[in-house]
Amino acid sequence: MEHLPLTLNGQSVYATFGQRLGAAIIDILIVIPIVIAVQAINSQTYGAEVAIEVLITVLSLSYAVALNYLYGGTIGKLVLGIRITHIDGSRISLKTSFMRSSVDILLSVVTVYVFVVTLQGLDLNAYFASNWIR
Repeated sequence: MEHLPLTLNGQSVYATFGQRLGAAIIDILIVIPIVIAVQAINSQTYGAEVAIEVLITVLSLSYAVALNYLYGGTIGKLVLGIRITHIDGSRISLKTSFMRSSVDILLSVVTVYVFVVTLQGLDLNAYFASNWIR
């Protein structure tokens, strides 16, 4: 297997920290309005609140996994010229895309679990009356 060179025409083929940070900021700016829109749904029940949290998590994770697989990067990465490939320059598989996001997936599952456990211990009337999103 032939590997990509470290430099090409005198420039590094790997993204810099600044490029990666910029891509993350762009992706956050894309995902946040979607999260806020979904969160704004007034659920008023425990089950609906959990379903909304799961939906937000699935949408957020799907954004990275699907776009990395289909296009070689999220919108932020593509805008800044970052392309995700195998070390030989070939396109990544869906499995590889999932593996790249496996830590994010694990942390998201833990976060949803903590949310559900916390929500069970709250006074739901007070929680729903807070209207924190509005």
